[in-house]
Amino acid sequence: MIFILSGAHVGFLPDHAAAPWVAAGKMRRLPASKLSHTVEFQLATPRNCDGSEAPDACTAALAGHFGGLDGCAGQ
Repeated sequence: MIFILSGAHVGFLPDHAAAPWVAAGKMRRLPASKLSHTVEFQLATPRNCDGSEAPDACTAALAGHFGGLDGCAGQ
């Protein structure tokens, strides 16, 4: 945050995190059409976790939040 506030750097922040500084005029929002940032996530789970609901629940929660899991062997 300190680098962005210095004015010498550009950073990607969630809207809710930047909101106080934007409201105070210390930061400004750049148009999303000018910049974008895509991050690929990978999920690894042990093969021998049959019978445990925790890994399946975690995978389902992540898939629901991020809109699916492409290339997931268990899907």
